[in-house]
Amino acid sequence: MNDISKSVITDGIVIGQKKWENKAFPDDSEFAPMISFYYSEELITFTAPRSIKLESGSKVKVIYRKGNPYRAQLFNFYGYWLNAVILTLLPIIIVSALVFTFVGKSDKVLFSFGKVKLIKHLNDVESVEYKKELM
Repeated sequence: MNDISKSVITDGIVIGQKKWENKAFPDDSEFAPMISFYYSEELITFTAPRSIKLESGSKVKVIYRKGNPYRAQLFNFYGYWLNAVILTLLPIIIVSALVFTFVGKSDKVLFSFGKVKLIKHLNDVESVEYKKELM
């Protein structure tokens, strides 16, 4: 789901739990909520992620793109927003880790209009304005 403005939010209900069996370790089987909602006069059912724990009979919000209810998702933080948050923050964390891996304690990093400069010593700075900003 990319564009929430092209989507419909409606009410759904948890109708049961789908069992995901672990054949190697049967005691570690997981359950995922099965959610139903009406689209026009048709009853649509989908399975929410296994990480979401919901009781049967619970009322939930469902989101789907207009005209395509078969790709519906649970509309809550874990079912809808968490993936977007992870996909947004993960590259930032990785780039930050890479940048700060190569920066020493006494080094300064200067971000300027898409350019990143690593300054080992204040004498390496070319302009007086940058020196004033760094001090």
